Amino acid sequence: MNAHIAVTLALACLLAACAPSSGERAERSYEIVKRTALDRSEVCRAARAARDAWLSEGDTQKYEGAEIRAYSDCARP
Repeated sequence: MNAHIAVTLALACLLAACAPSSGERAERSYEIVKRTALDRSEVCRAARAARDAWLSEGDTQKYEGAEIRAYSDCARP
């Protein structure tokens, strides 16, 4: 019984580690919106969402890159 619980817990931990982070999901969404959006404001919102996701995760390097990208995407006419 204890071995079964240990295996179940190990698999749960493994699956949790394999799931994409919120930053990764926001980046994928941004790329889709960037390719398909009809309105630049959609791209701006997606860029800001990705920036905010990296900030929430505490990933400074990715946040800074996303901040520059959001600034650029949101400044476009």
